[in-house]
Amino acid sequence: MRLEPLPPHAGGDRAPLRRYHRPRRISLVRDLLRELHGRGHAGGRPDERAHREKFGVPGADILHRQGRAYVGQARAGDHFKGFSGYFEALTRRHLPFDVLDEQAIEEKPGNYEVLILPNVACMSDAAARRIIAWVRDGGTLVASFETSCYDEWGNRRQKPALEEILGCQFCGIEGPCNIDYFDRGVGPLFEGIGEPHIPSPRFRSLVATTTGKALAFYRGKFPANYQPMPPLSPNPALVEHTVDKGKVIYFCGNIEESYFEYHLPEHEHLMTEPVRRASTALLETDAPSSVEISLRLQQEQNRLIVHLVNFTGEMTRPIQSVIPLSDITIRLPWVKNACRAFTLRGRKELEWKMERGFEVRIPVLGSYDAVVIEGVASS
Repeated sequence: MRLEPLPPHAGGDRAPLRRYHRPRRISLVRDLLRELHGRGHAGGRPDERAHREKFGVPGADILHRQGRAYVGQARAGDHFKGFSGYFEALTRRHLPFDVLDEQAIEEKPGNYEVLILPNVACMSDAAARRIIAWVRDGGTLVASFETSCYDEWGNRRQKPALEEILGCQFCGIEGPCNIDYFDRGVGPLFEGIGEPHIPSPRFRSLVATTTGKALAFYRGKFPANYQPMPPLSPNPALVEHTVDKGKVIYFCGNIEESYFEYHLPEHEHLMTEPVRRASTALLETDAPSSVEISLRLQQEQNRLIVHLVNFTGEMTRPIQSVIPLSDITIRLPWVKNACRAFTLRGRKELEWKMERGFEVRIPVLGSYDAVVIEGVASS
């Protein structure tokens, strides 16, 4: 199951800063938190309490800690933004995925080739052991920032539960790094990135490589705007680690949160390229990134439904009108046979052929349509 999709933004999508920085509201919230901290609650000390909101990412719990140390300070990690950022990047690159909870991770990770943990800070020991075994057996793990640094109750661990497969030791957090950079590395993951310097995530995890290999390094922090580029630092920005039959890609920072806020193409490329390279291709299309495509297989009926949502609009938010698209081609390499394809809206028969899998052409796409493919046989 997937969560209800968040609309990919068609442009002009970052809300103006004035929506977030309103001194009167901030002062009210600060006073409220101080009042709550002063009164306390039955059942635990304020610094130990954590309200947890469960989302559909393995072990991704958003922690709302109450305490003096958190009042009026910048947050070093927002789990919802991290999840939303990866959700949008994969959707824009037309990479189908499932959203899993911790129970699914403990029961059936073997069904998947790639597992993404976007700053999944809270994780049980049981889930960590299962993930480690899955990676050693050939899985590819993509993780970031404070993944597995806390247990399922929000208590800080002495070291991340996944440290043995991350290939590095967690030393701390640096930030905010709003004007800083890391260098483009050398290797397959960086192919297609032209810029030599890539904007840093807002917060960095400072790590020391052990058995892993640093693929890119951060630049030192800028002392102020409009200064010469600082020298290269010894702090890795991206670590790759081969573990028995599997592999781990670790982003040393909250890159998915930065992508959610700024939608930089370099961040999107780095977030999705490990997934594309490590997974079997399920979908190929010439549709733009503003079209969300979801696959739903009905095995008992030998039927596949391809949902297409068109978010192509003018450069304003909210979208007031959707721009229709024409002649979209979809190829499903894993489909080996079919007998019919038609649109759900209008019941129009579609042209299709078997060429490197199943290929179908959609003449016109408005705001939404679904392609029904019957007689599906897969390899």
